[in-house]
Amino acid sequence: NALIREKMPPAWLADGVADEIGRRRQEMGSPTMTMDDVVARKIQGGHHLVIGGMVFDVSSFLKDHPGGQHVLLRNQGHDATTGFLRAHGASAHS
Repeated sequence: NALIREKMPPAWLADGVADEIGRRRQEMGSPTMTMDDVVARKIQGGHHLVIGGMVFDVSSFLKDHPGGQHVLLRNQGHDATTGFLRAHGASAHS
């Protein structure tokens, strides 16, 4: 997974949490991407989407997604945070 470089921390994260996530992920060597990078991966046939400022490759989860793979395919290459929170609620991030 990667972090979106220019993305502001999501409003549902408590103060300091986004910074801490970013710091830990950088320590682990997680790359940063732009939204243009995410869109380019979609164009190249990848299945990447953004949730809460983090990039997820959902390729291996498409067939197993309880809501159907169409949900993930519709959101690939986009920021899917709002739809994710509608479907799963903020508690899914705890």
